[in-house]
Amino acid sequence: MATAAADGAPFAACGRADLPTRALCGTVDVPYGPDPGDDRTTRIEVVRLPATEATGATPLVVIAGDPGSALDRWVGGLAATFDGVGATRDVIFVGARGTGAGGKDCPLYPSLEAMFGDLLPASAIAACQADGDRSGTTSALAVADLDAVRVALGIERIDLFADGPATRVALAYAAGNEDRVRALALRGAWPPDFNPTLAFAAAAQRAFDQLFVRCARNGPCRKAFDDVKRDFTRGLARLRKEPGSVIVTDPEMGHDATVTLGDDTFGTGLRLALDDPETYGRVPAAIAATAAGDLGPAAALILVVRQRLDDLDLGAHLDARCVEDGPDLATTDLVDATKLTYLGDGWARAYRDACALWAPAVAAPVEAPAIDLDMPTLLIAGEIDPWAVPAMSEAMLPGLANGRLVVLKGPAHGTEEAEACVGSLVAEFVATGSADGLDIACAQAAPALDFFIPDVTEP
Repeated sequence: MATAAADGAPFAACGRADLPTRALCGTVDVPYGPDPGDDRTTRIEVVRLPATEATGATPLVVIAGDPGSALDRWVGGLAATFDGVGATRDVIFVGARGTGAGGKDCPLYPSLEAMFGDLLPASAIAACQADGDRSGTTSALAVADLDAVRVALGIERIDLFADGPATRVALAYAAGNEDRVRALALRGAWPPDFNPTLAFAAAAQRAFDQLFVRCARNGPCRKAFDDVKRDFTRGLARLRKEPGSVIVTDPEMGHDATVTLGDDTFGTGLRLALDDPETYGRVPAAIAATAAGDLGPAAALILVVRQRLDDLDLGAHLDARCVEDGPDLATTDLVDATKLTYLGDGWARAYRDACALWAPAVAAPVEAPAIDLDMPTLLIAGEIDPWAVPAMSEAMLPGLANGRLVVLKGPAHGTEEAEACVGSLVAEFVATGSADGLDIACAQAAPALDFFIPDVTEP
């Protein structure tokens, strides 16, 4: 039976292959902006997994995804992660404004050739800017949206889980609604004052260095690829001096195109490939092939990660990034801030230039509050997560009176082992309402490292 959502569409069976059959999908209409005199609304997508046993336990609310990432991109994976949680309590996944049913389609890369061009093309930004009104997407508005969804669903208190960029929203929500949050779990936490755009080059340096070490310690990878770090720096230098040409095939349309591959696209593309276990293991082979003059493997990986970026709702993404992180980009010497890194200022410069073109729907960011929370808080980080390193979570602990950090060997995202571990940790945490005494054995298990080794046997 469908359940009604106040000020939104009724909930009905989702009917999605990646969700349990009991999953209910719907929307909740929330205020368009902070002005109480503005009676306009915008729409938030919600997926609800009713508990399989009616225990009356506090529901777990889940928020995740990059700014501009629609709910349908991440809900299936996290629904599987929290399958055990859903046995005794509702699990509710809340999307972000400006995405999905509440967003609009602003293609970032309209052609195969564009996939290998500028990270944030000026033409795409201009087209999105001209495509109607936007309500803005910032942490402050996301906090208000989350509480509006809670009220609409008739929930008094919640357990709250957030992942990656959404952890900033969760921290702000918990700070302003301590009586509404029973327990808080954060994976890959971003501190309130963290600027991911400025931190990209340094984080990439660490992620690549970890990759080089792990390949060197892995017998098959070490045997196949003599010196991945050397090959990577040589490849970057060669493409910086003279971009290369490579033929790529559009996997959907099937047609070929000759594209130009420069050092920025090569470096940032392979860095983003480290985010996903499915592409992580192919990076050494792509680096070695590039050093040997074959850009094909690297181009194939770059196409995969650019297609993921193309799935973002561009307007919502730029609203969040430019309002909250843009001011620092405009006043920072990017070359100096990223010196001595493999990738330099390319990523930060792309966002600085994009934000100079983008007129955010909200004029100024809300100052990030200091962390000072009393509720039970579980922080989960992965040793090789490229974005949120464990040290970032560790630095937050002094502001968490009842906080605990659990570090997974390997990644905390994406692999079957990592997702199962996170699911079991959060299930035990919300069941007991405490981060003390958790069984963290799964976090100590070192994951298998599967590197792709190309077949070079002679016929």
